[in-house]
Amino acid sequence: MAKRKKLLVTGAGGFLGWNLCRAAADRYDLIGVAHHRPVAVPGGTAYRCDLSDATAVEMMFNNVAPDAVVHGAAMANPNDCERQPDASRSINVDASLQIAECCSRRRIPCVFISTDLVFDGRNPPYSEISTP
Repeated sequence: MAKRKKLLVTGAGGFLGWNLCRAAADRYDLIGVAHHRPVAVPGGTAYRCDLSDATAVEMMFNNVAPDAVVHGAAMANPNDCERQPDASRSINVDASLQIAECCSRRRIPCVFISTDLVFDGRNPPYSEISTP
């Protein structure tokens, strides 16, 4: 039997991440990443990591050695983002860049999931120059 691939899912404590873990658990060795609250990853292993800590992210990639990553962790509440712009940038921008760089260096696929609060859904597909 072929060895199952390891899928690392960030944001496993959120609605989308948890459901993605649940859906993927039968096809992958699943590692669900959460930071603030402990999470039971359905059919997988929970991993706790502060994604705003670049050293911790690098260690996570070294420890887990994923074959692919789905990055869904974010500070998604707009009010929280406005009240805490530095924390919002740290997780939504800096951590995303760190994860993408870790994937790039290891030549593994990375899927980035963003919030539905950026665009109204009326004129997809969107690009980097689309008006939010």
